[in-house]
Amino acid sequence: MNRLSSTNQLIIAGVLILAISAAVVVFGIMPMFQKAADIDVQLLDADMQLQTANALVERRLSAKARAASNEVELMSIANQIPESPQLPSVIIELQDTANASGLDFVQITPGAPSVSVDNPAYSVMPLTLVLQGDWADVIEYTRKVQKLQRGVRTTAGTFSRVEETDAAGDVTSYIATQMSLEVYVMNTPAPATAQ
Repeated sequence: MNRLSSTNQLIIAGVLILAISAAVVVFGIMPMFQKAADIDVQLLDADMQLQTANALVERRLSAKARAASNEVELMSIANQIPESPQLPSVIIELQDTANASGLDFVQITPGAPSVSVDNPAYSVMPLTLVLQGDWADVIEYTRKVQKLQRGVRTTAGTFSRVEETDAAGDVTSYIATQMSLEVYVMNTPAPATAQ
């Protein structure tokens, strides 16, 4: 048998070591790099899905917040335009406002409710008020009526100065005010008839 020289044996051993090293790199390490690249792609996909989910959550939280504020606004509107005239509460509110403004609440005359021309979803109830007091108090009352929680609109007003002489001969004057107001009421839908 031919024995290889030690130099040839070293060369063959070196080539074998290089071949084994190349095989380990190609079959052992390179697939790990490929797996790492695949994991990077999966991480990017997961990050994009997370961003999409976060955006969806933000939109839903925003919609929920808007829904809550819309509900509050709807309740405020429902208080301004209730489903029944609630005339006693309106009269009390108007009387309290007149008292707070320093006016004498002389008379109130309610009219018959009628369906609104602009929107048939609500009715308009006209009210006519007669008030007496100083001019500044009348202006204050008009401002306060506009800020009432109930939906009230001033449509007309007549103002006249009245002078009176008392028993001692002193002349006093006041402003006699007649105001026309509209109070709004939601119409309840008519029940559906079965056929």
